[in-house]
Amino acid sequence: MQKAGTKLAVTAKDSSGNVSSSASVTVLDVVPPSKPTVSKVDDNDKVVKGKAEASSTVTVKVGSKSLGSAKAASNGSYSVKIKAQKKGTTLSITAKDKAGNVSSKATTKVVKH
Repeated sequence: MQKAGTKLAVTAKDSSGNVSSSASVTVLDVVPPSKPTVSKVDDNDKVVKGKAEASSTVTVKVGSKSLGSAKAASNGSYSVKIKAQKKGTTLSITAKDKAGNVSSKATTKVVKH
């Protein structure tokens, strides 16, 4: 597998051995980030932390409502500011890379402080 952004020169060769002029193609990133990890969140917390793909945008939602998003650091750690949520609320966390690929969602339930 080639790394996204890699430029390849492609040629075609027929049965007589004639080779075409080369065409340049760039490898696209079509692989979504891995599912983010998420640390425990309690009903006093105003931030959700964990690890995701480096430099991806991490979004925290309740249902379809976005609570906040932030860019993951170069080491993958993220910290998304949110309003404190009630105990039992299910949060879903996704990571979106620069190419627009979105990870599967990680979920966590808010626990009592």
